[in-house]
Amino acid sequence: MSTNRKPGIKVSSAGKEKEIKRPALKLFLEELKSTIIYAETFDELEFPEYEVAWNEWKEQLNYIEKAEDKLLFLKCLEIETNQIGLEEIKEDLLQRLQAVFHTKKYSRIIVGKTGSCIKRMDNLWKNRLDWQVLQKPLLTYNEIPFPGFKANLRDSDSQILGVATDRYKVVQNEDAFAFTDSLLGEGVTYETF
Repeated sequence: MSTNRKPGIKVSSAGKEKEIKRPALKLFLEELKSTIIYAETFDELEFPEYEVAWNEWKEQLNYIEKAEDKLLFLKCLEIETNQIGLEEIKEDLLQRLQAVFHTKKYSRIIVGKTGSCIKRMDNLWKNRLDWQVLQKPLLTYNEIPFPGFKANLRDSDSQILGVATDRYKVVQNEDAFAFTDSLLGEGVTYETF
């Protein structure tokens, strides 16, 4: 999982009267990882200092039916923080398009029309475009298949990109850019960094 949030080290408060104590993401993930190592069941996971926030986390996992699957999901969970934000992506895209078209007018139109693609482009820019996403069965550390989930891997280097449910459908890089190709016409090349 990736987020543009900073990992943070401060506890924050939420709710009408600031009654919900939210742990700093970095500290909570560290505590979760150190606690989950010894957990045999999902129900034994407790964070009394952050009970309301933990209950919110548990509610987010309700789509996973079995408690043992929830526990395994949390054991596999990795969160990458400090990712580039959408506004930064938009501004970078705008500057690149202005360099290509030598005008702000068309660049702004294109950025406006491609707004829904900006999230996907962030990941594509960080890597070369000539790889495919493969879905492989998710296995536990002792090679037991984990039903209902698959690992998404990059075919060029077997890098794990994430974990998804069986319902998740992969959109390959070339498909993600098909929209831009049709918008800009044939002969378009993409520059990656």
